[in-house]
Amino acid sequence: MALGGGTLKTWCDVKRDENGADIKGSEKIKVGYGMANQFVPLAWNNAEVTEGVFISREAKAGYYYTRLEFHHWDGSEYVISNELYRHKIGNSESQDIFGERVPLNELYVNLSGEAKVSGLQRSLFSYYRTNIANNLDDNSPLGVSIYANALSTLKALDVCFDSFVREFTLGKKRIIVPSSAIRYVNNPDTGQRCRYFDADDEVYEAMDTDDLESLQIKDNTVELRVEEHEAAINAFLGILSFQLGLSPGTLTFDKVEGLKTATEVISEKSKTYKTVKQHQSSVEEAVKKLVRNIIDVAILYGIEYEGESVESLAAGGYDIAIFFDDAIIQDRQTNINEGVLLVSNSLMSKKKFMTDKLGYTPEEADAELGQIAAESNITGATIDFSTLFPKGGS
Repeated sequence: MALGGGTLKTWCDVKRDENGADIKGSEKIKVGYGMANQFVPLAWNNAEVTEGVFISREAKAGYYYTRLEFHHWDGSEYVISNELYRHKIGNSESQDIFGERVPLNELYVNLSGEAKVSGLQRSLFSYYRTNIANNLDDNSPLGVSIYANALSTLKALDVCFDSFVREFTLGKKRIIVPSSAIRYVNNPDTGQRCRYFDADDEVYEAMDTDDLESLQIKDNTVELRVEEHEAAINAFLGILSFQLGLSPGTLTFDKVEGLKTATEVISEKSKTYKTVKQHQSSVEEAVKKLVRNIIDVAILYGIEYEGESVESLAAGGYDIAIFFDDAIIQDRQTNINEGVLLVSNSLMSKKKFMTDKLGYTPEEADAELGQIAAESNITGATIDFSTLFPKGGS
């Protein structure tokens, strides 16, 4: 959310023998998670990003290595190509410099420079972004940080908080004492005499003066402006909540207010709840494509699932169901109570309740309902104990 998006990349990791041949049965599907600054889009349409470059960095033997992994289409063929660059480790900024291009086998022994795949219908990665308008570049498919339009507010909050802390630093206990109460001590390092007031000295001392005014020790401590700073910080937090799509009062600097419960968040028709749902819709599409990519890679490498090929399983069609456990944003108990009420009044089927409210897949719901029915038949059956304990038995 802070970086504006990310990527989910799918590939198959295959072990090879000493001759470089793939070992059958060693295939494992892997998923790579990339941050927004590790991906550069190359081509896109209104629906999705179709081509891009993945950037990965490693440090080894005194060098920063940068690998560029290109994913692009050449007609109907999906092409994955790799390039490796090396730059000597120097200052802290050197890791962001590509440097000179070097052979791949300098760091990756079994990585080929280019691989072409036929038969794919979609790119082997999915890009997800924040569900807010990119007003920094309206021609870019990339998302923007949720803080992109709130930087000035964050800076103002930083100034307010620094001032709040400085208030306690400058507001320490300060007293005015007569010059005759100041002692002298020799500095052992410089040999100079230094003056200081011993605040821990409780012994009476005689001062060479008869002026009562000059003998007084006065408190000159300033009053701390705690309430004014809390009000200022809360004002900027309210603006920040609005800019991030959160409900007013979501972010507060008040120990009395406390946290809102999930029921309160939803019952207020919370802007926070709506914002989370909007962002979830973007993540949901990316996860659905990730599942499809996993199935495509499994078919490509002939991977089996429970003794049957994934290709034959997918040929019958499949559905992808995603259930978000919204934790604090959504009150799970309230949803369950609502579903129970609808089912008991015949306004919702048990299967729909289990899929929509409890997160079951249709297959899991059918299996669970079948198990419940079986247990109900056993519970309600009449048991003949004479068959269980024959005459003379125990």
